[in-house]
Amino acid sequence: MLSHCGLLLQVPRSSKKLSEDNEYALYTVTLFRKVADTFKTSAREKGFQVGSKPMLQGKTSIFFLKFRVHYTNLTTHSLTLMKTCEIRFEILSLILKARHNEGKK
Repeated sequence: MLSHCGLLLQVPRSSKKLSEDNEYALYTVTLFRKVADTFKTSAREKGFQVGSKPMLQGKTSIFFLKFRVHYTNLTTHSLTLMKTCEIRFEILSLILKARHNEGKK
């Protein structure tokens, strides 16, 4: 909740206080497009100054591209580890079978 001149405004959990002095506080809030206009209108009606800075598509694209690369690397390493474990399990089971068969003789 933000307060201004005794008024309260409910804000999303994404809100973070960036700075504050004796008179003002600066918050950042991330909103979905569907509710952004409603939120801005409500805030202005209650006396808050609202500015908006849309998310930059370039930075978002770079973020998701990096995420995809890391995810692909993780998936590749995971598959390699799984294959290594399967091979070691097969080798161990062959060794145990051989020892078990030696004990029967």
